[in-house]
Amino acid sequence: MPNFDPSPAALYTIPQLFHGFDPARTETFGQTPDFEIYKQFVADGGAASTHKPMVLKRAEHDCTILQLLAQALAGRKVVAMMGGHAVNRSLTAYAEAAMTAAMLTERGYLIITGGGPGAMEAAHLGAMIGRPGADLDRALNLLRTAPVPQSHGRPVTYTGDPKAPIHENPAAIQALGDYYKPAWEIRQDHPAGGGIAIPTWMYGWEPTTMFAAAVGKYFQNSIREDGLLAAASHGIVYCEGRAGTLQEVFQDAAQNYYKSFPAPAEGERGWSSPMVFLGDFWTLDDQTDSSRPTLPVKRLLDKLWLAGGKAATAALVSYVLTPAEAVEKIAAFEPPHQTQAVRIAIETQSPSAV
Repeated sequence: MPNFDPSPAALYTIPQLFHGFDPARTETFGQTPDFEIYKQFVADGGAASTHKPMVLKRAEHDCTILQLLAQALAGRKVVAMMGGHAVNRSLTAYAEAAMTAAMLTERGYLIITGGGPGAMEAAHLGAMIGRPGADLDRALNLLRTAPVPQSHGRPVTYTGDPKAPIHENPAAIQALGDYYKPAWEIRQDHPAGGGIAIPTWMYGWEPTTMFAAAVGKYFQNSIREDGLLAAASHGIVYCEGRAGTLQEVFQDAAQNYYKSFPAPAEGERGWSSPMVFLGDFWTLDDQTDSSRPTLPVKRLLDKLWLAGGKAATAALVSYVLTPAEAVEKIAAFEPPHQTQAVRIAIETQSPSAV
């Protein structure tokens, strides 16, 4: 039997997912509902599970989450923030992501991310605090004491043995709890959280941010990825990242190229929305610092728009150096028509039909 509700009535909350976590005993992270669901996911074979009843329950769950997200995003000015999970809490890139999200939230935008650590966590920190200033600075200083754990391996691994299908790694679980401790303390001062996180148990070893107001967590990553990008009706800000962020860049570029989303009414096409690249990470071709590899996407994207005669789309792509510039590029965009709902789900699909 699944240890999750296949048809949840609402998006998850942080108190719900992290029920039982005690910052004074950080190993208790391993007893939270979030971690217990992840353990079962791994024990059932992960994304490659052949356990059909469980796979069907997951599909029902993910369909429900998709529809709940569509409802939560309806009528909102949604901006996604993408960036690397490995962006350390002590880095300038982390602070810039938090600052950007804080300023966007102050202007009435709803921040969504992939819900993980690094730049994603930073975005929800900024959205939660809601404005630049001393509160955000204090939070950033506290978080610097607990970077993302990287040296202990994965907290759970699949063994394939029917009698003991998983192996737990206590050191990794403890390290995750230690990572969460300062975030938990900050969250107590801002219990409402900020923005909507959209993570996945497929990457359950990556800590889900504690700073979100709501969490739409999936089992199936492909649905989550496409829906996250499609929901960003008012644009995406790209912070420094690596392979996963690069995948999102070109997946978003394809959506903008074909104006695939959002679809406000039957028979209408969507629109292209801003792609804002924050930092010289995305433009530097001449690499002089081998410790900081860059991903200069500008040249290739320019060729894509030119080859397809997409001058209007190209005009929505910006490369900026500061959070303030990123916010101004987003704020300058007005969708060509209003929508009552961001339709990231097929309207005729329902959980009961899965």
